[in-house]
Amino acid sequence: MKAVFFFFFFLTQVFALKDSLIIMEKDFNSPAGVWFSTPKKQNSPSVIIWFHGGMQSSKCQKGLVAGQGLFELLEDPNVIIASPSACLDKHWLSPTLIKITDKLIDSLEHHFNILIKEVNLVGVSDGALGVFAYSMNGKRAILSRLLISSNLSIVGDPKVFAQNTRLRSGAWFFMQGGQDRLYPASHVLPWLNSFCESIGSSCNVFFDSKGEHDWSYWTQKHPKRIQQFKHPKLP
Repeated sequence: MKAVFFFFFFLTQVFALKDSLIIMEKDFNSPAGVWFSTPKKQNSPSVIIWFHGGMQSSKCQKGLVAGQGLFELLEDPNVIIASPSACLDKHWLSPTLIKITDKLIDSLEHHFNILIKEVNLVGVSDGALGVFAYSMNGKRAILSRLLISSNLSIVGDPKVFAQNTRLRSGAWFFMQGGQDRLYPASHVLPWLNSFCESIGSSCNVFFDSKGEHDWSYWTQKHPKRIQQFKHPKLP
């Protein structure tokens, strides 16, 4: 079924705009938020797809607000952030949400009249699974990825996945905390370290022994690292 889009424009802050739209895939409607500034004509905007946490929650409109915090933190007038919604059995690892994500990017191309060949991905908590799934199966190439408070150990052997051509393309940056209440470091770090060691210099793990699970901790304690995740050479 062809996606149907509904755009609603309103001002959120000086020179910043937000759109809302609905992406349809068969019997599932995914509300999505889009944040952007008036782009400079001489530059192609950088596109970031945000994958929210709580992917199997019954709340099916998280994407409408999920990307706003990152947009405000980046303070980048040449960036577009788009955030689809997952819920219940239509979670990030499902084929439905991979198609939804590509349809969302298609709509950005149409709305902004730009060609999007490459995107950046951000996932917090189990939103990191969305980063992983789209990296494996999405249509676009990936420039860089930011995964905060993630647990990718459920997907399988890190050394096997590190040999995948699509996963080896583009940068990976993980931020993981020692005080994560959901994903203990003792369980998650071995997977992350093994994966990055196999990927090479384009994959980095930043560990904060006091780090907590929630996005708010990382924005308060390490905003600069988040702001720099789009650059291949990470701190």
